[in-house]
Amino acid sequence: MFMRINWLMLCVLSFALVACGEEQLGSSAGTSIRANETGSVARSELQSQMFSAQSVANAQSNAGVSGSVVTGVLATSEYVINGQAITESSGLARSNLNPDLLWTHNDSGSGTVIHALTTEGSHIATASLNGAAVINLDWEDMTGFVFQDKSYLLVADVGDNSAVRPVTTLYLIEEPTVDMRAPGVQNLSAKVLGIYVVAFPDLTPRDVEAVAVHASTQTAYLITKRESKPTLYSFSLGSLVTSVVSSAPGDALPLKVPVTLKNEGPINIPRASGSDLKNPEAFNWVTSMDIDENGFRALVTTLTHGYIYQRNSQQTWTQAFQQKPYQFPLPKYSQIEAGAWMKGGDSLMITSENVPARMARFDLSVR
Repeated sequence: MFMRINWLMLCVLSFALVACGEEQLGSSAGTSIRANETGSVARSELQSQMFSAQSVANAQSNAGVSGSVVTGVLATSEYVINGQAITESSGLARSNLNPDLLWTHNDSGSGTVIHALTTEGSHIATASLNGAAVINLDWEDMTGFVFQDKSYLLVADVGDNSAVRPVTTLYLIEEPTVDMRAPGVQNLSAKVLGIYVVAFPDLTPRDVEAVAVHASTQTAYLITKRESKPTLYSFSLGSLVTSVVSSAPGDALPLKVPVTLKNEGPINIPRASGSDLKNPEAFNWVTSMDIDENGFRALVTTLTHGYIYQRNSQQTWTQAFQQKPYQFPLPKYSQIEAGAWMKGGDSLMITSENVPARMARFDLSVR
């Protein structure tokens, strides 16, 4: 019976119910930074701090991960995103077309557009998502992946602050091509190739801000935000992505009927204790996720910390998320809600909401 629910009616209902207010739970920026004309900023004390491995046993438990294990995370650079278009960087994705490019989007009420940034924070392009059913109720994350040598972006309209949306949506587009040498901000467009409509298996709405894709299995993963034990859910991208690749130009592509997410169980992630109990939501709430292009490392962030999960070739992501993650502190930005791996998987980027938006790069130490 659920499968027969009219998708557009559900979108209208969701639009009427969704709460647009955003939490301002992060602490005020505590890192002194100075912007230059390109958006890069001077090195701070945070950037020179190396966070050592949690333990030899933890590193050994992750052995066999693409030939290396994370033993430290070095915050190497911080930037200010220039321009006024990016006011609430709520999702972040690496470009798989250009190693010096990132994609981001604003939160709810900011239009159906994504923005291209250089890795030093310069806003160089804005792409509009074209499609009759495309709306921004509460865009909270995005991710990039490659399928059959084509680069795609998945934009996730999955936020639900008040837990009232019966379904949420994810938009599939082919990554736009950006001319890195063009002057000014380029205006581009991206056709929405397909829409995934998803619902939780018990039909209970939940807030989500963390979405990632494991490219080799064409599986999308989501982690709930506000539950006492954040839970991993998944669904297959396979049928729609295959139809996109095989369709002739101009062919009408399917609008998916609601897909029931698979419950993969709670993830192993530290919970607030001690001094963190003064602001437990900032420590506990999951705000972003990404899987590297090799499919062996996952990044999960809260407002205050980053966590790296490592998978070996014999493990599923469900199993990998049961392991103890590598934990490292994030800069004291006002509200960190986006993170992404760079190409190669040995560095990552995070961004914060508010103006001016902050961005930081972390390089991994591995052995």
